[in-house]
Amino acid sequence: MRKALLATLVLAGALAASPAQGDMDVAWTGDLLTGASFGHTIAMWNWGEVDLIVAQVDSGGPFANPGMTNISGPGGPLAGWGEIYRNGDTFVAAAGPAFNVAGTGQSDPGMTFDVWFESPGSTTPPVQWKFAVFNDGQKKLVSWIMDWNGSSYSYQPSGWTPDISAIPAPGAVLLGAIGLGIVGMIRKRSS
Repeated sequence: MRKALLATLVLAGALAASPAQGDMDVAWTGDLLTGASFGHTIAMWNWGEVDLIVAQVDSGGPFANPGMTNISGPGGPLAGWGEIYRNGDTFVAAAGPAFNVAGTGQSDPGMTFDVWFESPGSTTPPVQWKFAVFNDGQKKLVSWIMDWNGSSYSYQPSGWTPDISAIPAPGAVLLGAIGLGIVGMIRKRSS
């Protein structure tokens, strides 16, 4: 009996000490391009280190251009974060330096970002989409499926794991930008 009680207490202590699975919420954002788009803000908390967010439209949409903006932490916009990849109008990815998504809830999110969709006229048509969050550009932390019915959301965790092989690693994007800058300087000097 004592061993069973001790094992139960140790297990309960380990579960209490381990971080809880992250959570999220979504809110209406408004128009990016008046009358031609609509957007939503995703608030995330308690997910740990994040360096890549991938989103895909399943039906409705498509994503506006840009599809993902205003990637922020509690102190404001996150330096080095932005949309880095787009495959047509149905797949976008944003990345930046690893950021610890802490926070405690909807009123205290650790990270927020806006997702934008094109819309005909002034309507906000239904759209089903999903997003996944990664650490180290490879390890999926969580994914969610999102259903917008034109006036409200329903959402739930998803088993979706997107193919991210074509998305450049955040470090590769930075090195590419530095390389292009150096080539530009060399060409300017030689002319």
